[in-house]
Amino acid sequence: MSSILAMPSDTGAEQNTLLREGETVWRREQAGRAALLLDGASYYGALREALLAARRTVFIIGWDIDSRTRLVGESGAATDGAPETLGEFLAYLVSRREALDIYLLPWDYSILFLPERELMPMVALGWNTPDRVHVCLDSTAPVVSSHHQKLVTIDDSLAFCGGLDLTIRRWDTADHACDCPARVDPNGDAYGPYHDLEMIVDGDAARALADVARARWSAATDEKAAPAAGLGEARDIPWPDSVRPDFHNVTIGIARTQPESVDGPGVHEVERLYLEAIAEAGRTIYIENQFLQCDAIAAALADRAASQPGLEIVILSNQESGGWLEERTMGIGRRRFISILQESPGAERIRVLRSVVADGDGLKEVHIHSKLQIVDDRLLRIGSSNLNRRSMGLDTECDIAIEAETEEDRGRIVEIRDALIAHHLGVPAEDLTGAIARHGSVIAAIDATSGGRRTVAPIDPTYPAPILGEDFEVSIADAADPRTPPTHAALSAALELQRPQQSKGLPIRLIVFALTAVAMAMLWYFTPISEIANVETLEPYFEQIASSGWAPVAIPLVFAAASIVFFPVTILIALTGMTLGPIMGFLCATAGCLGSAALAFAAGVLMGEKGLRRIMGRRLNRMSQSAAEKGVLSIVGLRLLPVAPFTAVNLIAGASHVRFGDFMIGTVLGMMPGIVLMTALGDRLREVWHNPSVENVILLGALAVAWLAAAVALQYLVSKYRKSD
Repeated sequence: MSSILAMPSDTGAEQNTLLREGETVWRREQAGRAALLLDGASYYGALREALLAARRTVFIIGWDIDSRTRLVGESGAATDGAPETLGEFLAYLVSRREALDIYLLPWDYSILFLPERELMPMVALGWNTPDRVHVCLDSTAPVVSSHHQKLVTIDDSLAFCGGLDLTIRRWDTADHACDCPARVDPNGDAYGPYHDLEMIVDGDAARALADVARARWSAATDEKAAPAAGLGEARDIPWPDSVRPDFHNVTIGIARTQPESVDGPGVHEVERLYLEAIAEAGRTIYIENQFLQCDAIAAALADRAASQPGLEIVILSNQESGGWLEERTMGIGRRRFISILQESPGAERIRVLRSVVADGDGLKEVHIHSKLQIVDDRLLRIGSSNLNRRSMGLDTECDIAIEAETEEDRGRIVEIRDALIAHHLGVPAEDLTGAIARHGSVIAAIDATSGGRRTVAPIDPTYPAPILGEDFEVSIADAADPRTPPTHAALSAALELQRPQQSKGLPIRLIVFALTAVAMAMLWYFTPISEIANVETLEPYFEQIASSGWAPVAIPLVFAAASIVFFPVTILIALTGMTLGPIMGFLCATAGCLGSAALAFAAGVLMGEKGLRRIMGRRLNRMSQSAAEKGVLSIVGLRLLPVAPFTAVNLIAGASHVRFGDFMIGTVLGMMPGIVLMTALGDRLREVWHNPSVENVILLGALAVAWLAAAVALQYLVSKYRKSD
């Protein structure tokens, strides 16, 4: 046991608990057993074992769920006779248990994350699995926010909560070897070392987490899932035999973030628990987190270090980002977070580190995805929340925390802290614990034991250097990491589809459109979206079609096929104009747009509102109501404003009982200005794409303005005609 346990603790039993219902946590519940699972292989193996024992109800709630995920343990292979990949494994489970229902709720993600996600999750998870595997895409999060909770509950008696989704490119062993042959994605491409944490609990704590999962499911589907009646006794708990509990009979606090929306006020338990725990810290704070951006958390850490002379703070995070856009947003926020810590009078007792492993003559960073906070020997907290502003108020989050109530609990919390730090240093936990005892300092012990092939290194506080101007990049970072969603009133004023002669908010909509156009341009040039929907990549294929003589038949078929996977129709129109010229390009693009729109409309009619709601969730209710009430105007507006993909609008219109004639007229009016302008430019548009010079960018902007002006004018004429009619 380290010397810290022998020192006077600031966490005596006489102090008030950090886990206060209605303030820092939603509920406090008992768990008979609880254990920390280290990295993806450990979690996936334990989860697989527990799922095989499931009898009635399983909820899987996540930012992402991918049917191709290999649900395997440390060996990298399944040895129980069941399928390895998640989709097939879930189908296997329900085929063995007639009373078992499985509910899958991934986030209905933004197109920004398309390169990271399975292309058609509803097909892979819903249509390719038995009826008792229920799937819905959670679209309840307000604009620009995401559903970020990561929960699995089994029979209301066992639950997993932490940072890991059941998706690809997450699995790794605790070794984090640079050349692990099993660490590949479904395409066979290797990915780098990946670190994450999960916690498993049973008893009343698991039942409470099942309540969280049911609430999410109900909010997303307007349906209620029945509890796992008759289960929950100790003999029914599917605790994995391979997992040794770290804690027995402990109190679990559940902290959530829920963004403010039309459905109710926001919930900020996650943020309050972070701030309360920091304010009570006496000796050590150890944090692992993917993102460091929240200024309020940074300020709280700096203030506590300044006011508590003996306090040491060790933070493990990432220096390398996932791409240009993340680097210019999350990276800029991290740089500011670290600068706040460096300005503290206690800065010499604060370390911000990254985990690295030797790779030849260099170092490869181990990606930190975990969300962990350990305060003294008092609090162990793990969950889905990052140290950014989004997790404090914008995204849905769920964390669970253990507050020590006995000497045994306190000792175990410190042992876990030492084991985690030693894990990143690549040394036995007892070596680090001994070093802490000798030096009387966690930071000194880290310095004394670091430097091997597995080790930690400081994060460069100046990285990334600004390249677009400090103030501009800070503004981008702030916009990408807001704490609260745009208010419903503001969005309604900006996006409500009104008749132009009655609207006083046209300038606002013009500003929204312009800002959206700029944002989409940045996403196109600086994110992996361009690698998937790339004009240069697709142009040769369109040229082959143009030279074949089959363009009048082939192009509409390409549009129809592309609409199935929600491919951006604007790119198809541009390619058609670039390769077929003004007249043939206009005819083929028009036929492609109208034909694919009609097919998707028919699919929406066949699916109906109930079927489509399972895919789009409650968002369908809001959009379909507008479509049904305003007919032609709603379709024109939805084509004009980038509020939904082309195919989504078509499906919604069909499911919302919009008259087919109104739908086609609205599609023509909304799409025609863009088709005319883009196909008329022809070779000039090709030059814009291939040579984005200042002159060509201005031309592209003029094209967007002309498109907007023409569409608004047509919408005005239609609304005027409808009013006189």
